[in-house]
Amino acid sequence: MFRSDPSHSGAGTGSPALTPKLLWKYTTGNDQIFILGVFTSSPAVVNGVVYVGSDDGNVYALNATNRDKLWNYTTSGYAPYNTVYSSPAVVGGVVYVGSDDGNVYAINAANGAQLWNYTTGNAVDSSPAVVGGVVYIGSADGNVYALNAASGAQLWNYSTGNAVYSSPAVVGGVVYISADNDHVYALNSANGAKLWDYTNASEVFSSPAVVNGIVYIGSEVPTHVALWAPPPPNYKPILTLIIISIAAAVIVATLVASRFRKRLKTKPTSPPSPDPKKSGI
Repeated sequence: MFRSDPSHSGAGTGSPALTPKLLWKYTTGNDQIFILGVFTSSPAVVNGVVYVGSDDGNVYALNATNRDKLWNYTTSGYAPYNTVYSSPAVVGGVVYVGSDDGNVYAINAANGAQLWNYTTGNAVDSSPAVVGGVVYIGSADGNVYALNAASGAQLWNYSTGNAVYSSPAVVGGVVYISADNDHVYALNSANGAKLWDYTNASEVFSSPAVVNGIVYIGSEVPTHVALWAPPPPNYKPILTLIIISIAAAVIVATLVASRFRKRLKTKPTSPPSPDPKKSGI
């Protein structure tokens, strides 16, 4: 399942396949005009069934052994504005998933029948975490929602003020999630009250993993270096892994990775002269 388990802890326990071998593949009946039918979510595999979303607006259920399609559920609206980027969570015989049409859906895992839907104010690319009978999910309308898993009724919402593409992790009664405003939030899972937030130096699109009292999440450090120039000596890397102590709610370590690392020693150069043919001069 996406991020290991329904709570999205991100702590995996399985062993990787060291010698991968293709067993089967499934092709959607993609639209030949808009080239739709690309699988856009991560799959969940539960009880021998693969559940996965597509940019044709469908959630597919496939037999994990022989790839046979068991059912597909089409979200509202029309493709590609109902793309399913959200990765399904399957709990108690129900598939929970979001869609770009702005809805959160609960679908019968056995036959694909809709059980309920909840409409937010914008696209739902976040993937739901389901813990204790509650569905936690973010929306591009800027809210984090807690919904009754049985009925879809809203229990609470927390407004971040910016789009929430991140998927929540729910551990120890706390919802951890980021928003498109450089913040990582810790919310009380029972009522949505903010426990703390960490302000990063740049946008945080990543979804958190929570292991042994530590929140692990990635971010993007902005750069204004022109495309024609190598990075200057003081260039900051574009990828950062933030490690936050849950207890103290402060950053305790930073691991930096950059594809430009080898270029940092290169001195900046002057921009090339414009090409009259390309610039229209």
